[in-house]
Amino acid sequence: MMKTQFLKQSQWWRKVIRTGILVLVIFVISIGFNPPCAFAEIRMSEHTPGRLLIQSRHNLKDNQGNAWNSILFKQAEIDGSDKVILRLVGFPGVTKFERSQPLEIATRRGQIWVTNDLFAKEPPAENVAQYDMKEILPQLPNFTRLRLSFRLMDDRLIKIDVPRAIVLEWKTVIADGQFR
Repeated sequence: MMKTQFLKQSQWWRKVIRTGILVLVIFVISIGFNPPCAFAEIRMSEHTPGRLLIQSRHNLKDNQGNAWNSILFKQAEIDGSDKVILRLVGFPGVTKFERSQPLEIATRRGQIWVTNDLFAKEPPAENVAQYDMKEILPQLPNFTRLRLSFRLMDDRLIKIDVPRAIVLEWKTVIADGQFR
């Protein structure tokens, strides 16, 4: 009787192990044939002859649930010079940037960078701001989230969290020599 019970338990465990191995093999094979999607939004185009434009575009939500269009772009000139700009676009007619206040870029560890609106004197629209990121972006840690903070004309403080994947994408955009 004891021997029969031991054999039944042994067969049951073998069946469980075989099933587990089969499930694991199917999972590994399915990942191999269907790799997870990357959500890179990097676009590259020749803006004018000899002038390359590389962009990363994303829609991000702020601390109040409003959507913002963020466009980080690098303009690479044929002479080797370049500009790295972050453009933030809010909803027209609702968003009005307080241009005298800078954009604050912060990490979770408390590192902070500040940059002023390049459109402070002649904005193309009330809902568009543009910031020079050429010196700041190389200093940002690769594997961290960022928080962008800025004020609107109605004195609201807007905070936008930028996920790690987008920070890495931005760093890819500015990578020297990668797109030239």
